[in-house]
Amino acid sequence: MTGYMPELILISVTGLYLLLMLIAIFGLLKKQKVRAQYSVFVSVIVPARNEAGNIGNCIESLLKQNYPPHLYELIIVNDGSEDQTAETVRIYQQKDKRVILLDCLADSLLPPGKSRALETGLRAAKGEVIFNTDADCDVSEDWLSETLAFYSDEISMVNGVTLPEGDGWFNGVQTLDFAFLHGVAAGFSGAGLPLAGMGNNMSYRKDIYQKTGGFEKLGFSITEDFQLTRAILNIGGRVRHIASHKTLVVTKPVDTIGGLYSQKKRWAAGGIKSPPFFYLLFFAAWLANVATLIFPFIGAGGWLLLPVVRFLADFLVIWMVMKKVKIWGKLRYFLLFELYLSAYVLIFPLIIPFSKVVRWKGRIFR
Repeated sequence: MTGYMPELILISVTGLYLLLMLIAIFGLLKKQKVRAQYSVFVSVIVPARNEAGNIGNCIESLLKQNYPPHLYELIIVNDGSEDQTAETVRIYQQKDKRVILLDCLADSLLPPGKSRALETGLRAAKGEVIFNTDADCDVSEDWLSETLAFYSDEISMVNGVTLPEGDGWFNGVQTLDFAFLHGVAAGFSGAGLPLAGMGNNMSYRKDIYQKTGGFEKLGFSITEDFQLTRAILNIGGRVRHIASHKTLVVTKPVDTIGGLYSQKKRWAAGGIKSPPFFYLLFFAAWLANVATLIFPFIGAGGWLLLPVVRFLADFLVIWMVMKKVKIWGKLRYFLLFELYLSAYVLIFPLIIPFSKVVRWKGRIFR
């Protein structure tokens, strides 16, 4: 029995990862109830810093919503831009009264960065439900109406899928990376274990936000979307994470390895204060990757089954998300994504010690 102990340990840790992926898969299969119509006044808040080249497309996609025009406003918060962002927004403001331009509050009590920009918009927002997206994003024309359909009286927050859009293998890997993260988040949400959402496809009730104390109380976080989701869950709010082509938000991929590293470093910095379950998820993934590497060296027969089964579980999570958002072509980069994921998961613990200082949008955050 002793001779089989290493194999049993490696199989067990891989089994833990597969169990967690199965929970996500079954959660994705669960059909979430929607209401036929939910018409309330909503506020869309878009923080923008040096986004002159992107903000126009974002505003146009938001003004083309299949939702009653008189039931939503679009608040663009200019976060100290040094380019023509504000001037670009003013052009749209002159054409459509739904477009509101605000300068970020100069309030020392507010945390710096995106949190302050969001709080600026929230203080002016008239909506019962708040939507957040980023200036470099385009939203689907059904984004507002379809997201609202997933609300019920007991739902506090609804988050959706965001995918980078671009050609080539580097962008394709990023698309699958986002799909996998959203698949796990949506799957666990469907299983009754909501995790977190991305701030470029996020909505929540304003009264629930106010009950958290807002960003003034929550303080600074480089991942304010994660922080807000956890704060809503901590006060008993119910959170849904949905995958649907009608609520899809498209963003721009990073274009360099350095940019990708900076993105992951920022996420690592925000994830340090994660609850224990997040650490369990990552530790299980890390162990499963280590097991795949070690198995050949201990002479275990059938070791190839480990990566094959693990890859199959990952593929099912991604495939289910891509099916729901109706995007298929990027699946051809799956094997490249698995190599990237394995490398990323293994070196991620090494990134954390270097995540205390983060550069973002030309600013340094500690």
